[in-house]
Amino acid sequence: MLPNLSVYRQPLQGVILHRMKKAQSEKVRWRDLTDPCRYFLIQKGEKDMNKIELKIGDCRELMKEINDGSIDLILTDPPYNISSSQKIIRNEGKFGKAKTINYDFGEWDYGNISPNAWVPLAVSKLKDNGVFISMVGKREAENMMKTLEESGMFIRHLGCWCRTNPVPQIRKVKWMSGTELFVIATKNRGGGHHFNYEEGQHPDYILTPICMGNERKMWGHPTQKPEKLFEIFVRWWSFRNDVVLDPFAGSGTTGKCCQNLGRNCILFEKDTRWKSVIEKRLMSNNQNLQYFMKEEKEKIK
Repeated sequence: MLPNLSVYRQPLQGVILHRMKKAQSEKVRWRDLTDPCRYFLIQKGEKDMNKIELKIGDCRELMKEINDGSIDLILTDPPYNISSSQKIIRNEGKFGKAKTINYDFGEWDYGNISPNAWVPLAVSKLKDNGVFISMVGKREAENMMKTLEESGMFIRHLGCWCRTNPVPQIRKVKWMSGTELFVIATKNRGGGHHFNYEEGQHPDYILTPICMGNERKMWGHPTQKPEKLFEIFVRWWSFRNDVVLDPFAGSGTTGKCCQNLGRNCILFEKDTRWKSVIEKRLMSNNQNLQYFMKEEKEKIK
């Protein structure tokens, strides 16, 4: 019996699965005969499990593989383009011995991608009742909203994530940076879009701490957002079994939240270093999981 792929409809249209040898004692490996680089690990006994698909590569190319009008929610945290070579060394002097503060988050955060490079393509993948949510740097907020409006979207909120435990100012010359912005937009005006009003009223700001404890230690992305933050977006702006797309997956926070809340999810991540982190994070869930992974260069024997 083939796994139930009906929930993916257009995004996975045309796949032909062929059963292969068992990959693990509790999983069966299937292969897509239309694409030798794609395989599936199916939990034995699963029925209507939610699907998580991970693809490694540039989202500007990978999004072209998704059919237009097939995504319910885009939820992502793109590069803010704010990295610099600045460091604050705290191993001596008035700061005492402590970990060095590094403002170099990675090569991907050096202004290599702007909203107009990916937002119009992402918007084309949304259904007519689809929702777009993106974290955004304060300097990029105006550009993000302008690009969304030029792509036919209607801005619902320019909201604020208020970090309840912001990083202290080491040099003590200004206030702590305790806020980040997010944009919520829909394809339609008025009603009809995916909004879960049964969750109740909610202001356009969210109060949560930054990643702490095991969540920070285990996954360790330099700009990782807490699950509590993204779970609020998923709960209010999508329904169970919706398909959620994250073009900038990072350590897989969106995928984990979708897994916890019964949504299907497609994750794109360009940096191969995070592939194993995402895999481990998703497979750490004790719930049944049907896990999709596509590796462009891997050949299945």
